[in-house]
Amino acid sequence: MLNFILIANPENRRVGFLQQAIAHFNLPPATVVDYADLIAGKQTLEQFNTPNTIIRFDSPEKNFDVDKAIIAEGSREIFSTSNHQRISAEAATKLEFDKGLILYPRQWYLGWRYLLQKWETLLSPLLACGEGLGVGC
Repeated sequence: MLNFILIANPENRRVGFLQQAIAHFNLPPATVVDYADLIAGKQTLEQFNTPNTIIRFDSPEKNFDVDKAIIAEGSREIFSTSNHQRISAEAATKLEFDKGLILYPRQWYLGWRYLLQKWETLLSPLLACGEGLGVGC
């Protein structure tokens, strides 16, 4: 039996759409892992690194707290020699929501890239063997 793991902002409407699609095929509902909890280290992906598991990373959009956390992670990657606008991790957590304002896009991208690479390393041993995909080592 397949296990579905959905990394998402739980309030996003796509979570419900995916759950409906999975239910249509009489499969158990996806386990939803909140981006906020994953980034904060309250949740990990290691427990889902098992055969017959499909992990979907949904867009981390429309949640300002998650955006701030991604920007904060990007502070690890952006260098003082960069010409891009930057902010410290601490200051990123204190940003206030302003609808329509795009904050620190380069730093957000670097934070998102950093997080994806970090999560990939946690899942790589299983992916390298192709387990769960019908391919052996």
